[in-house]
Amino acid sequence: MSAMSLLGRWLRRCAAGLLVAGLAPAWADEGADMDRLRRLSEQRPAAAVDALRQLPGDEGALRHWMSAWLLVKAGRVQDAQRALGKADEAAGLYLRALLARRAGREPVAVELLQRALGVHARCAERGPCDERLGYEMWWLRAHLHKHFEEIGQALFAQQQALAAARRLGDPARQADSLGHMAMLHALRDEREAAQQQLRSALALPGLDEVAQGYVQVNVAIVARLQQDWATQGQALERALQLAQRHGAEGLATLARVNLADHYLQRRKPQQARTAAEAALAATAQVNSPALQRSLRHNLSLALIQLREFAAARAQMALLGASNEAAEPPRARQEMLRERADAWALATQWDDALRAYHAERELAESVQRDEREGQLADQQAAQAKARQQAQLALLREQQALQQRTLENQQALQWIFALAAALVGIGLTLAALLWAGSNAAHRRLRHNQARLQSLADRDPLTQLLNRRALLQALAKKGDTDGLNSGAGGWLMLDIDHFKAINDGYGHAGGDQVLQAVAQRLAAQVRSEDLLARWGGEEFLLHMPTVSAHELRHVAQRLMRTLSGAPIALDDGRSLRVTASVGFGVFPLPPHATPFTWERAVNWVDLALYTAKHAGRACAVGIVSANLPDATALAQIEADFEGAAHAARVQLVQLRVEA
Repeated sequence: MSAMSLLGRWLRRCAAGLLVAGLAPAWADEGADMDRLRRLSEQRPAAAVDALRQLPGDEGALRHWMSAWLLVKAGRVQDAQRALGKADEAAGLYLRALLARRAGREPVAVELLQRALGVHARCAERGPCDERLGYEMWWLRAHLHKHFEEIGQALFAQQQALAAARRLGDPARQADSLGHMAMLHALRDEREAAQQQLRSALALPGLDEVAQGYVQVNVAIVARLQQDWATQGQALERALQLAQRHGAEGLATLARVNLADHYLQRRKPQQARTAAEAALAATAQVNSPALQRSLRHNLSLALIQLREFAAARAQMALLGASNEAAEPPRARQEMLRERADAWALATQWDDALRAYHAERELAESVQRDEREGQLADQQAAQAKARQQAQLALLREQQALQQRTLENQQALQWIFALAAALVGIGLTLAALLWAGSNAAHRRLRHNQARLQSLADRDPLTQLLNRRALLQALAKKGDTDGLNSGAGGWLMLDIDHFKAINDGYGHAGGDQVLQAVAQRLAAQVRSEDLLARWGGEEFLLHMPTVSAHELRHVAQRLMRTLSGAPIALDDGRSLRVTASVGFGVFPLPPHATPFTWERAVNWVDLALYTAKHAGRACAVGIVSANLPDATALAQIEADFEGAAHAARVQLVQLRVEA
């Protein structure tokens, strides 16, 4: 079919109300043209690109960036890049951000989009700006925040997108934003807020049935998050019906993707397979790599449940590691966990173990990256706090030094006159000498304060990571290979990200301060307690037995989870923690441990505690370590070593 005939067919469908209810068949203005093309791109991206070429009239700024945008939607990345040159600064930055996100370079996308929004804001200060571009930028920003699990910021961005949609008077865009906001509220377990957003979306005047179908998909997603399987199934069937009524291939594919997941959850693998295969056949039209990844994943799970193992492995091979890597880390973890569980239920233990190990390696990588990021933020904050404190103390030192110099000059003058004024001179000299000594004492005190600032975490006032590392390095100089001797305990506040999202970063800081105070009250003067990074704390007890450390772990968990933490805004919350601990060297071989290795082992125990459901402590009791090879093997597969009883662990819960 030619591009012109396709355009004519589409215009007739629009006029009949098949895609956008109430639109006239004539092109009213450039904005209306672009809105129609945007809606068409949701169903058939390639058709939207062809239709754009047939539009009459001069090319304006809106058409320039929309042309590149439609090319991105159609998967024609190189053509989109060539079209970038015609877009203005804000649109060009936005489109580059869109391309970066499509390529899996989300941090680059965030930076480009921030610049784009800045340019757009400056434009808005001078007069009216392109609301359509503003909507797309805020929409992309919301999705990037969600990618990084920054739910509160994602909600703010989507609110800005909703405001732009309202200014445009576009019910479809408003419904999209409200539906996405509902999902974000559901992720925070804010059920009533999620339902209210969905009701608002469905009640929008002038909302066509295709847009209603997309809202139904959001209803289903919220229902899944709330484990309301009946509502999920009903909403998806309704969405599919609406899509089929209007020939909306994109909506139909999206509904089938979610239906495949729904049937998997309900242990209906044949229905899941049917839905996934039907959707896969349509993804070439929709051009959505993300949908294809989700479909192949769900299809592989359905095939495992149907015990068609070769076909399942073939789908996983088509999915491939490179495609999986395009998913956010948390989504990849969930995919691997679902795959491992499916293989285990099918008693395919080798496949299950490979998936479990892959999931664990990814989880450790994510945690390591998060710790490094948090540590970098923490170090930057510490450096700023130290700099400010140092400047204040340096100013005070300068004043004291100036006073000391003046006192010394005065002493010299007085001693020169001592022959004539012996009595008075001696009295004044004594007074000034005392003043000089006091100034010196103040200088020494300030130097001690500067050292303390350098060694303390400015938020919690515990030892910071740098100071603890220095203390451990000194211990290594004296104890050599056995610098890890003694008790070690690593504690991580459970679901801290949710605390930051729900109570703000100020609330999160108050939680960290309260936890630090409670921990500090439970340790001895000879122990080393530090904020290790983010919401992690590390405790070293040089002299403690395994039995005593077990009681310490339980006492710390009980102390944290007991009384609620009161926040400055009047709210309060209870916190729990996951703990890993051990006393080194371990029986029966008493193999020496460096402090670096001891910290790594309690970190592995901490990960095991998290995997066991959090709010618990896992202690290392003993390990079969006859030589260095055995030590390295256990570190490479700690979980496997525990299952094989090469490492004996104990799990503790908070006592009632």
